[in-house]
Amino acid sequence: MASLKGTYVSATVKALSAHRERALQELPKDLHPYLHRRILKSKWYPAHEHFALLRALVKVVEIDSPDPYAALGAIAAERDMRSTYKVFLIEGNPASTFERLCSVWSLGHDDGEMRSKLDGPDAGSLELSGHEFCPPELCRLHSAFFARTLEMAGATGVEHSHTRCRAEGDETCRWRYRWSWQPATGQSPV
Repeated sequence: MASLKGTYVSATVKALSAHRERALQELPKDLHPYLHRRILKSKWYPAHEHFALLRALVKVVEIDSPDPYAALGAIAAERDMRSTYKVFLIEGNPASTFERLCSVWSLGHDDGEMRSKLDGPDAGSLELSGHEFCPPELCRLHSAFFARTLEMAGATGVEHSHTRCRAEGDETCRWRYRWSWQPATGQSPV
């Protein structure tokens, strides 16, 4: 069973707790304890339970976005890449940051292997294999997380596509990213 670190679960529960009464109405009863106990950031929690918490959050909090899961992915990148995973964000160097996304994945998830491949200083692909819990909403969340992380590293005009998806029957999930970037004088592009 796929699990993820409490870092992610804690943020979701905190957002749900701000709307506790409505959250309790939206959550299945077996998940109510999440709103009544302390979430440990270093503990592993079932991925399917976190997804149920996210689904409730999307219903409870009005997110002004055509895709609330993508909006949550961008918010998660802002939060995590400036705190828990800040060592992996290389401001001013999107390509190096892109390569480090594999480490961010492995620290937060107990299954799946993320690999990155750069196609120069302004493009690359990420491939996730062996990750069993993969609803399409989470793929959109991850897509936005990766894109926002690139922007935080200094990329502009980030474009991406999700070219393979486990939710659609593919063996792996694969994302392709392109971006623009102006290196500082004397800075290596990779």
